[in-house]
Amino acid sequence: MRTNHATGRANEMKDVFFTLLIGLPVSMDWRQLNSEVNTRKAAQFNMTDQPNGLPDIRIFSQTAIPIRNLKTFDRSRHNLPTSRSRSALEFIERLTEGELDAELDRIYSSLRRAFQLKRRQLDVHGPAERRGIIETPWFNFEICVDLSEDAAEVIWTFELNRIAGVDKVTGEEFESCFEAGTWILEVSFANPVDVEYVIDSIEEIDDQSLSVDYDKSGDWCDVQSTKVSALLKVTASKVQIVPVRMATPRVLLEALTEFRSHLMIPALSSS
Repeated sequence: MRTNHATGRANEMKDVFFTLLIGLPVSMDWRQLNSEVNTRKAAQFNMTDQPNGLPDIRIFSQTAIPIRNLKTFDRSRHNLPTSRSRSALEFIERLTEGELDAELDRIYSSLRRAFQLKRRQLDVHGPAERRGIIETPWFNFEICVDLSEDAAEVIWTFELNRIAGVDKVTGEEFESCFEAGTWILEVSFANPVDVEYVIDSIEEIDDQSLSVDYDKSGDWCDVQSTKVSALLKVTASKVQIVPVRMATPRVLLEALTEFRSHLMIPALSSS
């Protein structure tokens, strides 16, 4: 059940959800926040002014492929695994190692050419144990191959994480390396988010372009804006930005910027 929140709590902005969107310290109270918001609004909340970048954000895409549809699966010689066992994972590793290595080569070449990087600026790990990693000065790119719980499909996960150079991941060079797909931007919280507080705060915003949907227990909420081509999904443990259509990682980061600006309205209107 949703409950009313005390006025004192409304005057203190301690929810890490809004800290994520606004990029300000959790310890700030509402008055400090209001002052900082007005100051930062003049700078149009450029994400590049955050000294630590966005280290907690991951952008990932997953694709499930039936094992029998893998190019390296030979129906005359291979047997399908019946469970997600160690031997099944080793079997999948042998089947996908070549493709994983080729994909690492492709992204490595794209990053090197797009950003004009030198060999020493790129570190590659793998493929090993169904995983490969490319470390750049501004972010990491990872590929992971896993087996579904029913052992029927191979799950390919492509992920960008440890994002530190925000200007680099919002430029054309970055865009050219990662094509549009089913990418999702996600931030997991170390401490639980008060979802009911998020809902109440958004419902106080006098803006017809903004809407929020939620369940009766307040365990989750989905925030939509006519100004953003993505859905903001919030639970106690994480927030996700899910595009309404196939998008690139850069588009998701731009959507985060738009949500950050849009949801600062309550702070600006408070006194």
